[in-house]
Amino acid sequence: MKNEKPKFNEPNNLDGWINLCNEDLNFFEELEATNELEKQNSKRQKTLESILNRSEKEKISCMGQKDYQSCHSVLKSHFKVDKFYFDLYEKLPKYNSSQVIPEDALKSDAILYFLALPLSANDFLWLEKFPKNMPIWLVALTSNEIEAKNQIEDLKSQISSDFINKIITFDVNKNEIINIPFSLRKFFISSSKKY
Repeated sequence: MKNEKPKFNEPNNLDGWINLCNEDLNFFEELEATNELEKQNSKRQKTLESILNRSEKEKISCMGQKDYQSCHSVLKSHFKVDKFYFDLYEKLPKYNSSQVIPEDALKSDAILYFLALPLSANDFLWLEKFPKNMPIWLVALTSNEIEAKNQIEDLKSQISSDFINKIITFDVNKNEIINIPFSLRKFFISSSKKY
């Protein structure tokens, strides 16, 4: 006997996510009406509209690379230029406990931390220094599709559990993003200015 779990068909673009949100709003409206619950759907609708109509660009700080030329164009193709601003920081220096993460980076909406695999001790120590509530995703730079899966599994075994589902896989040879985790998509759809 097969254990069949419902399968989630993840939308593949922003319009798909917006449609999914609207379907959920319709479901909540029906649920509230059927069960005589307090009407909160207009509040949910206004929240969605405020997210969709946000005028200020979200700031994404990129850290860990010396040169972002190839990555930057790929990132711009995945993140709409009218919604996102990229702040590029060079590779962090050799770890020293007295050094701090640039304050401007900590004020970003999110951080993409670029890692050459395998994980270096220096990167590991810097990752441990970030505030736990900071929205950070790791961009794992891979160069061999065959080895990439093993490298990502090795990386997962070395990092904090906070980062396990926050790994973006970037193939440097093909100059393309292989995997964008659901957690990043969800964050940018639902985020609002917090910092």
